[in-house]
Amino acid sequence: MTHSMPSAEHAENQSPHERMKACTYLHRNMDKRVHLIDRYAVLLRLKQTATKWQQSRSTPYREGKKND
Repeated sequence: MTHSMPSAEHAENQSPHERMKACTYLHRNMDKRVHLIDRYAVLLRLKQTATKWQQSRSTPYREGKKND
């Protein structure tokens, strides 16, 4: 949370219009943050599947070398 972000308490002392503006600002920022988190989660999932795939591909090869 940054200090520039209007707090709920601060919004209480403002006119309804200002309060609404503060709320939309908060919501917009939340949406942005959630979107970023979603993208990060997707990237993480892709990374995990990639490593799993690499492991499953390299395991038989390693075992084959051991058997020689």
